[in-house]
Amino acid sequence: MTSGATHSFFRRYRLLISMALLVSGLSLIQIGSGGIGRLFQSIIGEPMQWTVSYTQADNQTVAKRVAAPEGNLFVEGRAMGTIRIEMDLGDCRTYDRYRFWVGPYGSDDTDRQPGKWTLFTRGDEGDWMQADNEQITDVFLNNRWYTFSLHVGKACVRHVRWSIARLFTDDIFRLYRFQIYERGPFSLSQ
Repeated sequence: MTSGATHSFFRRYRLLISMALLVSGLSLIQIGSGGIGRLFQSIIGEPMQWTVSYTQADNQTVAKRVAAPEGNLFVEGRAMGTIRIEMDLGDCRTYDRYRFWVGPYGSDDTDRQPGKWTLFTRGDEGDWMQADNEQITDVFLNNRWYTFSLHVGKACVRHVRWSIARLFTDDIFRLYRFQIYERGPFSLSQ
């Protein structure tokens, strides 16, 4: 085709070409919300409730179900020994990371974070499997997410148990949001 013939072709079929481009664009958007989109986003599991158990200084055992913290809300208590938090994620999925948020209130937040813990996971059935073990030596900073790897392979995870053996500097714990997630291969989140 010559240059003039090409121009004439596009002028003649301009509406048809525009419609084809529109349909192609809509198809990509629809695919992006499912298959291709998963490459760029994370699948996040965030529990609605926590079961928190610990022993107080007066040797009284505390075990309570609480709403999972949102925003600047937190769960707090004074504990002697291990603090255990159990969470149900609802759906059984494959996850590869977890994270928790340290709040905005200065050293009252940073000093009351876990210093040593073990994370366990479980699917629909079976025993708890150790998924991570951490010991932190650096001070946490306010208003930040702290992310850690899960070591569960491709196992399905529905339940999480966070067993905190030691707090960073205090006997008071203050915990904010907790998320478990699987990163898409090209996602920008940590």
